[in-house]
Amino acid sequence: MLSTAADYINQRVLRHACQLRPGYTAGPELQQDVLQEWLALVDEWNAERRMPYTTPEFTFPITTSGFNHNNRDYQIGPTGADFVTTRPVRILKCNLVLTTVSPQARIPLAILPFSDYGDISVLALPPQGITEALYYEAAWPNGILHFWPPVSYNSIEFWTQGALVAPATLAATVAGTFPPGYENATIYTLAERCQYLCTKEMGKRNEKIAGWALKARQRVINVNQRNPKAYTDYADGHDGSGSYDPNLTYTGYP
Repeated sequence: MLSTAADYINQRVLRHACQLRPGYTAGPELQQDVLQEWLALVDEWNAERRMPYTTPEFTFPITTSGFNHNNRDYQIGPTGADFVTTRPVRILKCNLVLTTVSPQARIPLAILPFSDYGDISVLALPPQGITEALYYEAAWPNGILHFWPPVSYNSIEFWTQGALVAPATLAATVAGTFPPGYENATIYTLAERCQYLCTKEMGKRNEKIAGWALKARQRVINVNQRNPKAYTDYADGHDGSGSYDPNLTYTGYP
């Protein structure tokens, strides 16, 4: 029964990579090398829009003037000065939540690319409870939410691209953590990448593993593919905004 990351590395990854005979266990150094490849692989997949399987929602009350003290710039991330959470790769949708009315109401915010945000002539307006637009600066290790006009209260609600998580150690429990399709996508891709980590082959290289890995990744992408809409999904920068084309809506031709 497979349980830990080490189990999957020994009994699936290295077996598919033709680097282990049945019943054998790799040395700790090779296992650690494969684990590092696992971490790097998940890091790459988190940069691809269609690889994570969730679109998490976050809500934060606006209770301060932001880390620049202008009611416009708010830092978000694992060590964010204003909102502590996972750093968003991109913001897909954002609302202002009016918390001073009952029932609470939402106001959708326009998500601006940096070029449109840079066209705003006057940024320093008096702060109020209503804002209209958001530009997300995907800085590292914390991102920055730029609101306009400046906002001093209420809450923000947004959806981001989800993040996959790799096992931190060889002893970490992995069984039961793979959504449908992700186990083979992970195992086959690691096997493809790790065939050349050994200095001595235990057998003939698996020439089919690259094809298996490609098909497994494509299944995951297909599952996560969103329904098509009558406007482009191509983002300008890191904000995830698309552009509307009325010709496509009315005629079916872009």
